[in-house]
Amino acid sequence: MAEYIDANGKQWQIRLTLASGLRVKDETGIDLQKIESLSEFADAAKLARMCYILAGSPSDFNSFADGVDGATIERMEAALLKEIENFSPPRKRETLKALLAKGEQIQAVAAQMATKQMTEMEPEAILKLLASGKSVTKSADTLEPIQSE
Repeated sequence: MAEYIDANGKQWQIRLTLASGLRVKDETGIDLQKIESLSEFADAAKLARMCYILAGSPSDFNSFADGVDGATIERMEAALLKEIENFSPPRKRETLKALLAKGEQIQAVAAQMATKQMTEMEPEAILKLLASGKSVTKSADTLEPIQSE
C-alpha cells in the first residue's frame, strides 16, 4: 500500500489489485498495468478518480475531491506510481523503477527549460506570439526551444 496526505490533512492509503485496476480501467479508461507515459496522470480529475477507487471509494467522490489541491495532486501521483511499482511482478520492478526515475528526470529538465525560456523572453515577444495566435510554449515532450520573433 502507498499513502498520501490530502489538503485537509487526511491520510489516504491506496492499494492496487487486479480487481481495483480493472475498476480504474472501466471508470477512467486508463490501464494501470500498461502505463506508457507519465502524461496519463496529467488529468487531475482522472488522477483523483483513480486514487479514489484505489482507496476503496471511501465516501462520495465530491467529498473526496474536496481534499485535492495542487500539492495533493503531486502527492497522489507519487503514491500512485509507488503503488504501481508495488503491484508489478518482482522481475519487472527494477526496470519499472528505472523507467519512472528517468521519467521524473525528464519532467524536471523540461520544467527547467520552459522556465528558462520564459524568463529569457521579453514580454513584448510573448505578447506578439499571443497576438499572432502562436503558442508561447512548446510541448514538454518535444523539448524544443521557444522561438521569439
